[in-house]
Amino acid sequence: MVKEIVVPSEFISLSEAARQLDISRPTLYVRITQGLLTRYSVGGEARVLRAEVERLKQQAGGRPKKAGNP
Repeated sequence: MVKEIVVPSEFISLSEAARQLDISRPTLYVRITQGLLTRYSVGGEARVLRAEVERLKQQAGGRPKKAGNP
């Protein structure tokens, strides 16, 4: 079985993810808790996959609703 290794450049910081999604870091943590994003530890730093952020942006029409709003 061959496993694909994700290279670090495919990860972005939580701050950068929040900025790209135009949400606060606490709201980003809600998205992670909801299972909409996966949090990884890369070199001891919290990161998310750039592709997941792009997917979330597309699903939300470019701007996710704030946490707690339907």
